[in-house]
Amino acid sequence: MTNIAITQRLTSEYNGQEIRESLDTMWYDFIKSCGFSLVPISVKQNIPQFLQKMQISGIVFSGGNDLSAVNPEEVNKIRDAFEKELLKEAIKQNIPVIGVCRGMQLINDFFGGSLRQVTGHVATTHQISGNNLTRFVNSFHNYALNDIHGDFAVDFVADDGIVEAFHHKNKDVYAIMWHPEREKTFNHEDIAMFQKIFDKEKTK
Repeated sequence: MTNIAITQRLTSEYNGQEIRESLDTMWYDFIKSCGFSLVPISVKQNIPQFLQKMQISGIVFSGGNDLSAVNPEEVNKIRDAFEKELLKEAIKQNIPVIGVCRGMQLINDFFGGSLRQVTGHVATTHQISGNNLTRFVNSFHNYALNDIHGDFAVDFVADDGIVEAFHHKNKDVYAIMWHPEREKTFNHEDIAMFQKIFDKEKTK
């Protein structure tokens, strides 16, 4: 079974005395439907050792939490620092990654992009277009990409022009703004996308 690592949401409890990590259980079902095995990664992990020991073939940068660039809470700073190191190591080891919602924002920030606040993109469904395709996706974000690095190609945009998916032109780095795990019935296009990114032959 191909192991896919996934980052987790951080929350601060008891006035900051306890920091918890959590993950929507639907992620396990979605990744299983793609034919892979999901392995959560903690911000306390030694990244190179974890990737090698768990034989990680791909990484999902999940949603939850704002970036510290727009909300400087301590948990956001902790998560940002860890995920940037994880992304750096993944690129170094040629491990494919996909950012989902916050994960897309994190990847954009890592490469020098910025965010802007938007309205009308929380708890809704909207149409996106790209690659000669049109589809509907869910939306749960207050921030959108303000600009992106020139090494990224835009794959999908919403009707209001907000970038909904992109990929790096030279590296196995991909990102989407919608949540494939939050669909009651997983979308076959999302499954096919994850399978293509994390294909076993591709990640050897």
